Amino acid sequence: MYFGITVLIIMIIAAVTDLRCRQIPLLFIGAAAAASILRIICGIYSMDAEFTDILMALSPGAVLILIAFLTREGVGYGDGLLVLAAGPALGGYAALFGTIAALFANGIFSGVLLALRRAGKMTRIPFVPFLALGMGVMLFAKV
Repeated sequence: MYFGITVLIIMIIAAVTDLRCRQIPLLFIGAAAAASILRIICGIYSMDAEFTDILMALSPGAVLILIAFLTREGVGYGDGLLVLAAGPALGGYAALFGTIAALFANGIFSGVLLALRRAGKMTRIPFVPFLALGMGVMLFAKV
């Protein structure tokens, strides 16, 4: 749980940076990866880390990176790398359902902006704030 909270704080700081600069510094991705590696090591030491949970935690980030490649960065590579790095620290279910919740929240927000004519089809909206929201909800929801 402590690793998840640490990564959530990193994601919130990355969300503020993404809103301001439209970039995610590698420092945040590296910090999230370090927390994930520490969680995996602690899980192996205490014998409660399962390989399938680690794969499930890495899969949302891998899918976002694939989407970034296929859409020519419709979703940025930084978003995918951050989820990939943070996934194991958050846990498989929180990473998976947090990413799904972020996609739904982003879709609703984008739909509202389109309906109010505040944005067009090509408007770029930072995704990390939605990821931080989704991961935070799932982390504390005890899925």
